[in-house]
This record gives sequence, structure tokens and C-alpha cells, in this order.
Amino acid sequence: EEISFYAISETVGSVFQNPRAQFFNVDTSAELAFECENRGMSKKEIEKRVTDTVEKFRIENLMKRSIF
Repeated sequence: EEISFYAISETVGSVFQNPRAQFFNVDTSAELAFECENRGMSKKEIEKRVTDTVEKFRIENLMKRSIF
């Protein structure tokens, strides 16, 4: 069975060897929201998913920080 790239992208990601080459935003909060924005999710859904992720991984202290 052939699977479209779009379908694959829903469950698979890439991690580059150079971390600085894989960021699209300059702050951690925007970086977490980036994929949801690309999928066209509503602002409310994006905020919920980011909040859920932050809570699940207990990374509150990393939010709203520069990636540099």
C-alpha cells in the first residue's frame, strides 16, 4: 500500500544533526505551536495542545524563552 507524504507526516518527524538548523521560530512557545499552525488548526485548539504538551512533559519553565 502506498501512503502519501501528508499521511506519513502526521506520525513521523525528522531531527537534524545541527539543532539550530531545525528551528523555525526564535522562542520556545512559538516553536511548540508551529506544527499546529501549519496544519491550519484554530487558535483555541493550538493553545489547548500547547498547554497539554507543556503540562504532560512538565516544561513550564522552558516556555516563552529564546531558543538561543
